[in-house]
Amino acid sequence: MLSAKEEQRVCPLTGTRPTLAPEVSDAVTDLYQEAGRVEALSARAAAALERACLEAALTDRSFGAKRLVDQIEAAKKDGRTPSTLAEKLDIVRTVGNYGAHPTPGTSGEFLQVEAGEPDALFAALTGVG
Repeated sequence: MLSAKEEQRVCPLTGTRPTLAPEVSDAVTDLYQEAGRVEALSARAAAALERACLEAALTDRSFGAKRLVDQIEAAKKDGRTPSTLAEKLDIVRTVGNYGAHPTPGTSGEFLQVEAGEPDALFAALTGVG
């Protein structure tokens, strides 16, 4: 039995994000939903998952370059991606990098993802589906 000091309330993780279009792959949908579930616990983790979601979505659409920045450039050049959406995709990549990669030139430090930043990323991702 746990003492009062050791007691911890555990709640199920739920997200309240809009659903993606039905034609979006299960892999992308799973990443998107997981990002929504962890957002309240870690904005950094949510941003990293949203970045992964974007990369998976672009790969599904045959923009399979090695680097995400190159996938976004291919989507821009494709002609079907409005410039405003392409800018949002680059924001998802940049903020997602804060959680996914250490800052270059540091000893492995990660930048913080501010509260509210994942909201902008979710909004951009709903335009990708």
